[in-house]
Order: sequence, then structure tokens, then C-alpha cells
Amino acid sequence: QYFDELAKATREAALTMGPPKQAETSREEEVGVAILPARERMERALLASFNPARLERMARLLDSARKQAEKDETIVQRVDFFAAGLEYARLQTATYAAQYRGGDQKPPMHALLEFLRHTSATTPLAINTAYLLYDQGARFRILQ
Repeated sequence: QYFDELAKATREAALTMGPPKQAETSREEEVGVAILPARERMERALLASFNPARLERMARLLDSARKQAEKDETIVQRVDFFAAGLEYARLQTATYAAQYRGGDQKPPMHALLEFLRHTSATTPLAINTAYLLYDQGARFRILQ
């Protein structure tokens, strides 16, 4: 059921984003001029698809799996591995929500940065923390 929810959210986000517009695939994108519309469309699609209700449902599914597997440490570790990705989705969508509602972006950005730092030190393969820290670098500047 967890993976069904993940597939639904991913499919919804992809459908919401739609194909790239011509301007976003032009030479301008290569130099970074036209990338913002595509990125904003992606962020808004992810915010809608990975909404709080869906994230909560997915968390309950992982909690149930963890409880069912409590006697098998290997399975519990696997569930925790998936939970790291879910936590990343929750924190990332919180940053988008703050950004688009015009609120203070620093608290969710700080929480996301700390999560990425912790995850890169403890379970770096749960999510691609090295790339995410690099990719999000410009967004984290607001914390300086």
C-alpha cells in the first residue's frame, strides 16, 4: 500500500507538471535563464501531490509495517530506510509551502538542512544527500 501511494503521488505530480514548454527546452535553459518556470511548476506539483494527508497516510503504513516486523531487525531497518525518504518529502514540501504562502522560509529550510546533514552522516544512501545538498545550496543561503 505504501508503494501504491508513492506511485499515485508521483504520477499525479508528473501529470500536473506536464511536458516542458518550448522556452524551457531552448538554449536559454542551458544557461539558466528559463529554468525557473519549470522548477516552479515542479515544486507546485510536488506540493499538491505529496500533500499532508497523503504523507500522513504513508507514514501510518510505514508505522504499521514497522510494528508488524518488530521482531525482525533487518525488516525494521528496511522500513526505516523508506521512512527517511518519506521524511525528506515531508520536509521538502514544507519548504515549498512556506515559499508559496509567503511565510518565513527559514524554519522549514533549517529543518531540511539538518535532516540532510544527519542523513548524510547516518544513512547516506537512503536519499541522495550529496546531490540534494549541492542542488539545494542556493536555497539554503537564506539561513546564512
